[in-house]
Amino acid sequence: MSLQGKPVVICDAFTIGTGPIAAVHNLTTLDISKSGTVDFTSAPRVLNFSWPVSAVLKTATMAGGAIYSFVNSSGVAASPVLISLDNGGTVEGVSVYKLTSGNPVAFLFDGLNLI
Repeated sequence: MSLQGKPVVICDAFTIGTGPIAAVHNLTTLDISKSGTVDFTSAPRVLNFSWPVSAVLKTATMAGGAIYSFVNSSGVAASPVLISLDNGGTVEGVSVYKLTSGNPVAFLFDGLNLI
């Protein structure tokens, strides 16, 4: 992780909040405001969608056995974020998962699907 090209060191860190939304404050978070493919090479554990978009997750860059959290912070209740996997896998049993605003979720990536 870096800030303006310089390494970032976290020390004396503490946990902020509880429940699924706490992950936004405590884990590496990727903020997304445009539709497209999401690459996990920077190792984010949280995707925070600030706008209702369509996101295709690049599974080859995701870690098997990892838990990923998803937050729709857009405030647009009528327009969910649409999440799918590039390998044809499912997100909680569906090919396109609809993430509504204000309802953060967390899923385990089993190497093929988010469950």
